[in-house]
Amino acid sequence: DENLINNLRKNTFLFDSSTNLIYSSTNNLKPQYSDEILGKLMQNNDEVFLPFGANELLGIRFIERGKRYYGMALAEDKVGKETMKFLALLLLTSFSLSVIILVLLSFYLSSLITSPITKLTREIENISPGKLSLRVFEDKGKDEVIFLASKFNEMLDKVENAFKFQHQFINHLSHELKTPLAIMMANVERSLIEDENEKLKSSMQ
Repeated sequence: DENLINNLRKNTFLFDSSTNLIYSSTNNLKPQYSDEILGKLMQNNDEVFLPFGANELLGIRFIERGKRYYGMALAEDKVGKETMKFLALLLLTSFSLSVIILVLLSFYLSSLITSPITKLTREIENISPGKLSLRVFEDKGKDEVIFLASKFNEMLDKVENAFKFQHQFINHLSHELKTPLAIMMANVERSLIEDENEKLKSSMQ
């Protein structure tokens, strides 16, 4: 208690058990706030600490040589205020750093999560009807992106086979139609040369 009074020392007052002022560091007048502090100390409170404007009030009850005394001090706790300012600055700095780290970590994790999807999208954009033999990269694992890449490659296999079948079908069909069309063209050309209608009609039939 003495250390606390010394740290806060500005106006110090000492009262006896009858609440008579027996010591004052400033003058011999009883301060106006003493009654409230003394009342709290007499209610079996060994120590009372109250804010008083911009200052702090400290009241203590102690026994010296069998007699009860009441001490009171009014002071501005500069050390405490500086400590509170430092703690507030430390808390604000810690909060700001935490927010910055959290934002940077969020950007990193989001880019890490979306990177496989971005890569898959870029590879899909390179595939065109003229490049159906291309396939997207399938990494090892069992996540959703790898499963999607696998299914997309399976779809590309089916599309490529369908294009190949269509190409073969067209080639085969054109080959099959080439001979009948050639015969028809020859008959038409011969009919155009002939002048008789009956022969022309028979040839067209």
